[in-house]
Amino acid sequence: MEKRIDLEDELRFREHDVKLANQSIIELAYLTKDMIESVYGQKITWDRANCYIACFYHCQSLLEIVDEEYLTGRRKRLKDFYRNDRELFKFDNTLFFEEKGKGNENG
Repeated sequence: MEKRIDLEDELRFREHDVKLANQSIIELAYLTKDMIESVYGQKITWDRANCYIACFYHCQSLLEIVDEEYLTGRRKRLKDFYRNDRELFKFDNTLFFEEKGKGNENG
C-alpha cells in the first residue's frame, strides 16, 4: 500500500511546462472568479473549498505574468478580484476574504 501512496504523490507533484496565451489566462481567471463568487458565503464541501482556494492562488500567480497593457481597462474588475492585499480562506467550509496581515484565526 505504501508504494501506491508514493506513486500517487510522485504523480501528484509532477510538473509540466505549459504555454498559455494572455487570453487563456484571462478566461481561466474569469471562470474561477465566477465559480468562487457563485458559492461565496455558502457552506460547501471541504474538497470543493480547498479546490477553489488553490485555483484562486493559481490564477493570481498566472495574472502576474500577463502583459500589464492587456490587463488594464475593462479587465479592472479581474485585477481587483485577484489583488494581492487579501487572502481567500475557508471557515466551516465557507469561503471568505481577509485582508493580509490581519491573520486568519479561523483556519
